[in-house]
Amino acid sequence: MSNKKIGYEIIIPENSKLVSIPMSKELNEYFKIQNKKNYIYYLKKFIGGDKNYEVAFDALKDCMKKALPKDRKESCKYCLGLSEDKGDKLCERYNSQMMLTYFVAGNEFLRIVFKNKFLQTDKVILQNLTINFFDCLHFIENQGKMYFDVDKMCRYCLHAGFLSLSNMFSSSSSLNNIKVINESLNSLNDEELENRIHNKEDGNYIDIQKSFFENKRRYYKDNIYIEKEENEVKKIESIKRIVNNKRPTRTDIAYYCYYTSQTKTLEINSAFPSDRAWVEIGEIFNKNPKNIQKAYNLISHNKAERLKKTKANNIKYVINNILNDNKEALNLAKDELKLVELNS
Repeated sequence: MSNKKIGYEIIIPENSKLVSIPMSKELNEYFKIQNKKNYIYYLKKFIGGDKNYEVAFDALKDCMKKALPKDRKESCKYCLGLSEDKGDKLCERYNSQMMLTYFVAGNEFLRIVFKNKFLQTDKVILQNLTINFFDCLHFIENQGKMYFDVDKMCRYCLHAGFLSLSNMFSSSSSLNNIKVINESLNSLNDEELENRIHNKEDGNYIDIQKSFFENKRRYYKDNIYIEKEENEVKKIESIKRIVNNKRPTRTDIAYYCYYTSQTKTLEINSAFPSDRAWVEIGEIFNKNPKNIQKAYNLISHNKAERLKKTKANNIKYVINNILNDNKEALNLAKDELKLVELNS
């Protein structure tokens, strides 16, 4: 047995045989209760029910039978008719040692699954993983031996865990995903450092896990940038859709610039106010930037001018057509519209 492969061999001294010791009725009932939810119970549950398990186990038994030594009958007292004691059956020894390996492998599989909660979040992924569990049981032909490839099973579990995490990430925000990823990477880095300090072998495939999380972090960081740029484009397109020959006027745009700049929600690439900013705003609204700047200077530095009764129509237009979902700027515009109406 090693940390990569698990297998058992029953060695029987010469002139010895396997003996089964019958249990009392009380002890038998006790073990029935204790074993109600054993490894077979969970294998059946994970693989999708009794029928699916029977198909997998029948295939396993067929492989066990094929692995038996072909010449066993020639030296088997039971098969030769020299004994009626089933303890003398050679195949019982081989079957017992393979079933012992199966028992240990099944419990090791459960330990891995229950240790990693992400493996239990998706029934389909868990079902496929359980099918792969049987694929990790290997047989040594003509020796009646079976071993469990732990390394292969762990890699299947890693893949299943990554699929479950990817599914979880797909239903969450990019920002929240990065938070989860950073916490996972921090934990893996701590574990890696501890291994180096104590000169311990990495048994958790840290490099593979870190590679997965680092790739996901790059992906979701790019996603955040793309989402931000898409929102910028949508806002600009929304503004452009309302532009026509009459509205918005340069005064409408001046009020829009005033309310958004005051609330620090004016979303343009250039620093505001600046010549480049006015050119950019002019391009967005398809208007002369110098005319917009003149109108802005007139209302931004003169509150009385900005709150004139004649400007109520401009403020209403900005509220109803340009500010849209800009809550901060919208509230400021509505407050000023009330002042204009009070002054009327």
